[in-house]
Amino acid sequence: MVRRRRIQEHRTFHGPNGEPGPSKADETQAMADLPHFQNWVTAIRARNHKLLNADIEEGHKSMAMCLLARTAFQVGRHLQFDPATEAVVGEDEANEPLNKPSYREPYVVPQQV
Repeated sequence: MVRRRRIQEHRTFHGPNGEPGPSKADETQAMADLPHFQNWVTAIRARNHKLLNADIEEGHKSMAMCLLARTAFQVGRHLQFDPATEAVVGEDEANEPLNKPSYREPYVVPQQV
């Protein structure tokens, strides 16, 4: 992982000598021009989730797995996750970031929207 101006870039390495592989950072295409991102913006502007290429539930599940992995790393142990309750079994410390994520100012989510 390479840190550049507070942006994390994950690189791949190929071959027995560990040559650097392709990187998305090497591409010059703006994020707003990427088809998936453009689809997301179009659906938001239309206020129509049915226009999305990917179901909202799938996005939620994918993000939950990332948060769960980060939480397990932070607490330093394996966690048992209950998908029915979307909670870590018997781990109040591990459930805290899943239930109440912390945001940096000014990127905060108000209590009531």
